[in-house]
Amino acid sequence: MTNRRIIFGNHMARAAALFLLAGLVFLCPSNARASEPYAVTLTKHLTLHQSYPADAALYAIEGDVIIRLRIEKDGEISAFSFVLDPGHPLLRESVMKMLAAASPVPAPPETLFGKDTALDYMFPIAFRMELTPGSLIAIDRAFQQAVKEAFEGK
Repeated sequence: MTNRRIIFGNHMARAAALFLLAGLVFLCPSNARASEPYAVTLTKHLTLHQSYPADAALYAIEGDVIIRLRIEKDGEISAFSFVLDPGHPLLRESVMKMLAAASPVPAPPETLFGKDTALDYMFPIAFRMELTPGSLIAIDRAFQQAVKEAFEGK
């Protein structure tokens, strides 16, 4: 089994800047101080490649997504999975296009690895026609549950 550390980054569509300013970037305690700038850099990089699919917008298709990425030392995304599936093929396809366009991501600093060979990064995305406090709370709850499960090893 590959050794890795888990970094959690929080992004919710147009509200990303507010979350970054509020410091809502979730990290493993063992590497929190060194990881925060990289988590912000990675979140910004992924956000640049994110888009709401035109067909999904046309039919008002919405969904929340949480993806888990495995990032190698050179910035290659070696694996990804849906922790929370968006529930619609158009949204799934948009996530996969984002990852293809964003890869490789900026290489993580060597200080994050130690004996670890890869980083796991969890990234939430809200595909919403309009973000409301309720929709932000819903994806935040799903994200917090995913964080809890990751730390419990589920």
